[in-house]
Amino acid sequence: MSLRIHTEELSIHSDARGRLIKAWPRACSGEVYVVELRPGEPRGHHFHVHGGEWFVPLMGSCILVVEDPHTLHRAVVPLDGIRARVEAGQAHALFSVGSQPALVLAVADLRHADEETVPYPVAAP
Repeated sequence: MSLRIHTEELSIHSDARGRLIKAWPRACSGEVYVVELRPGEPRGHHFHVHGGEWFVPLMGSCILVVEDPHTLHRAVVPLDGIRARVEAGQAHALFSVGSQPALVLAVADLRHADEETVPYPVAAP
């Protein structure tokens, strides 16, 4: 299996009041989470057996690291103005960048109760 990471540019509108991020532009069949990333405390370190997952940055800076558990091929994806999709079977982890927390929206294909998640250590970028 080779790495398959799909990215899409985010629609972000800014004015004096702040930002409006069009975080998720379509229907969702699974679950939606907001993940807080604290500096030095990565999240994830697993892969999903059946469903994929999208990651959308909301606040702060973070990096998505994806690794194929079979080939050990890796990809480092800065979540800067894009949303990124990780397919089933691809190990992934989120890492904050800098000294401030980050918030990431995670949109899963399946409900947690319908998904098998396998722990997998992903090295920092």
